[in-house]
Amino acid sequence: MARRVFLPLGLTHARLAKTQEDLGEVYSENISSYHPGWVYHGLLVGPLSESTVLLNHLLTGQLLPPSLLQEMQHAIVLGGSMPGRPWATPGYGLGLMIGGTKSGHMLTGHTGVGPGGVIAVFHCSSGHNVATCSVFDEGGDEGQVEAKVLERLLTAVGAEKQVGEAQ
Repeated sequence: MARRVFLPLGLTHARLAKTQEDLGEVYSENISSYHPGWVYHGLLVGPLSESTVLLNHLLTGQLLPPSLLQEMQHAIVLGGSMPGRPWATPGYGLGLMIGGTKSGHMLTGHTGVGPGGVIAVFHCSSGHNVATCSVFDEGGDEGQVEAKVLERLLTAVGAEKQVGEAQ
């Protein structure tokens, strides 16, 4: 991953966590009871800024051929509105959470929860404007972190928030 993805994008701190010591370098609290190998698909760690760059390059077509990116973004909707979360039509693509929000905007990215906190990294577009944003909160919950990401994304793309959107 470093040779094919991280280094070409200038990502010098992102890496695959393989040991508990790898987690200690990015989390401020002791999470010695957690092993990154428990995440079957692997656990990437690094600065928030690098997660934003990685998702932005992925979703703007700079890492995969168009056909693979399109296939990755084919979402299966899993249900309806989720209390306390911004999702109206939550779904999954290949490795991505993809869905419409209660404000009527589409988000693509992922939320991760584990010992030490919650991260949400999402991409949004409105007209010709696109933005990618990451938020991390130690001990936060998914809904609060996703709401922060959504608010920042809507501001960045110049979109209006609609009444009734989850905070």
